[in-house]
Amino acid sequence: MVGNPWTADLDRLRSDLERKIESTSVDLRQEIAQSAADARRHFDVVMEHVMSKVQLVAGGVAMVDQKVDRLRDEMEPRFERVDRRLLRLS
Repeated sequence: MVGNPWTADLDRLRSDLERKIESTSVDLRQEIAQSAADARRHFDVVMEHVMSKVQLVAGGVAMVDQKVDRLRDEMEPRFERVDRRLLRLS
């Protein structure tokens, strides 16, 4: 029985294709890993910026809270005087 003349060529092509697929798979995995690392670094930088902005806002809120407390403390005696005056009038 005579062997198929295409068998050796097909075997060689299959081996070449398997090597190229494996090589491409390795390259793709490396690119994905690099992309993930880049995305993580970018995320970290963005989050650092966001956190600094949140801290600024929190500081501003604390300052406003203190101002409101001071205003309340300052206005409370005045409101009490007005209340007493109104009570006298009624």
